[in-house]
Amino acid sequence: MTVVYISRIPDASNLGEFPPLAQAFREDFSSGNWPYDIGDDPSFFSAQALGGPVTWGVCRQDVRNQLIVGDVVVFFAVTFDEARINGEYKFIGALTVRQRIDMNEVFGEVSGIRYDQYLNLLVRPSGTGWEHFEPALPPDHWHDDWMWRICDHTGYRKVMFLQSGGNHRRGDPLVTAGIPATFAPNYIVFSTDPEQSLVLNDPPLIAAWQRGGELEEWLDTHVAKEIWS
Repeated sequence: MTVVYISRIPDASNLGEFPPLAQAFREDFSSGNWPYDIGDDPSFFSAQALGGPVTWGVCRQDVRNQLIVGDVVVFFAVTFDEARINGEYKFIGALTVRQRIDMNEVFGEVSGIRYDQYLNLLVRPSGTGWEHFEPALPPDHWHDDWMWRICDHTGYRKVMFLQSGGNHRRGDPLVTAGIPATFAPNYIVFSTDPEQSLVLNDPPLIAAWQRGGELEEWLDTHVAKEIWS
């Protein structure tokens, strides 16, 4: 299966202070040199800084839940002008799914890679359980549906996770409707094999959008045509 993912690049101003790796990421993000997602998800910055594979673990849990090993995900980034009248789409790359892991594995030993140091996280161990933690963002930008994004949904509705996440106390085990929650194996680890992994240093512009248009318009360039085909 091939999946297409488009990340919107928002304004990074007024987001507060960050820990060292997150601060380095924010500075690189603000420079506009590369179209990172504001929470480094997928973790293109963390992967480069820490020497590990790209991972995907916060956005679009509906897509992540369906991925299997061997699937290919094609990544695009879209940037809008301040008035949201015009948008530009860039092709970031294409990556093959190597592994699906859950939060217990993220904070355990997985092939010697310290995924717990990555920025695209929603929790971290605390006390006898967990605490909500998103290192790339200040707390007032954290996701209210954080439990929904990382837990097994079987038998539950989203509102239950919203309530459980809102009531959760730092350091307690995660529970939903009074029952211990189970992490879903939806923290996606992508291959680093050059034959299965492509991340572009200078992502090309491949399409544009204007307000009033139903769809983006692909450019008449060789790169855009190759991707479209």
